[in-house]
Amino acid sequence: VGYDFWVKLFAYLPPGRTVVCCHGGHGRTGTALAALLIVSSLDMTAKEAIEFVRSRHCDNAIESVKQEDYLEEIVRQRDQDKKTGQKGKGN
Repeated sequence: VGYDFWVKLFAYLPPGRTVVCCHGGHGRTGTALAALLIVSSLDMTAKEAIEFVRSRHCDNAIESVKQEDYLEEIVRQRDQDKKTGQKGKGN
């Protein structure tokens, strides 16, 4: 899924706390948490989102280079949308 998915999901989240989980709670959960941070911030980098999730959720969150690359792509799509003024239309 691309940046627009995360923008739409973030818009649907209720105020307050939201639980995010997968079977193991590290790779996919951490990636989802970082993606939500990226779309909720205008300037958070993938590295900053990963560091934040690891510091607050789990040291092992975001387990693979592929997951890190995916978050970098989400940032690229967000930044492209900022340039064109089309939030959530990146991909």
